[in-house]
Amino acid sequence: MNKGEALRIAHMTDVHVQPECGAGAGLTQALAHMRALERPPQLLLTGGDAVMNATGESEARVATQWQTWHGALTAVDFAEVFHCLGNHDAMSWHADDGIALEHKRRAMTELAMPGRYYSFAREGWHFIMLDSCQPLAGGYTADLDAEQWQWLEAELEAAKDRHVLIVSHVPILSVTGAIYDDQRMQDNHWQIPGDWMHTDAYKLQKLFQQHPHVRLCLSGHMHLRDRCEYNGVTYICNGALCAGWWGGDLEQCDEGYGLIDLYADGSFDYAYETFCWQPRE
Repeated sequence: MNKGEALRIAHMTDVHVQPECGAGAGLTQALAHMRALERPPQLLLTGGDAVMNATGESEARVATQWQTWHGALTAVDFAEVFHCLGNHDAMSWHADDGIALEHKRRAMTELAMPGRYYSFAREGWHFIMLDSCQPLAGGYTADLDAEQWQWLEAELEAAKDRHVLIVSHVPILSVTGAIYDDQRMQDNHWQIPGDWMHTDAYKLQKLFQQHPHVRLCLSGHMHLRDRCEYNGVTYICNGALCAGWWGGDLEQCDEGYGLIDLYADGSFDYAYETFCWQPRE
């Protein structure tokens, strides 16, 4: 069956750019790889953790990381780029407002984001970029705050005539947490940390059941890859662009990005693209 011309997007997550390890060159190489494809992506979605780490770092260190990021993005021109926030992009998780808004502003400014969560539409698809990390006891957890939840409900209701793709930094639903290491079984019970998968996953999938136009959820964070489907929604956790923080693969997951073709009927094709990165000393 001819599904028509696809909207091609790239999903690049967990870059963890830094001046060390040749990370800037690695990001440039990955972007050049996208541009050199026989059919390059029309949109680039980044999934958070753009910088190696801003949390608790000095202003000078944070500025250096963002300079490395901008240097790579400028070197390889890309038509349209849309970002979401990751846990390493926030300046601190010590916050009284429940969302660490002030600590997220630096990353939002550097990435020219319209807000910590937002949406846009292209060719019959509605894209929702979430802010999935919220402060908890000096650290963070993965969920949607009340304000964002109310917004998401309204967005899904308003986009009933389009197919929906959702991007979150932390997976909404993933099997990677169960096999990230061999410490997940405690007292004969699986233990998946609340900063590895959305703690409101049950509530979210119930919401998605009310909106069958939700087709695809993309995430990163785990630096591992999986793909699972539940109640008609496909959840893809992509590998990190930096894999093992630019030091080589992580659990056989190489440096790479997701390449997705979105069709007018709501279907899609997915592949994970590697770009032959060689770790540096």
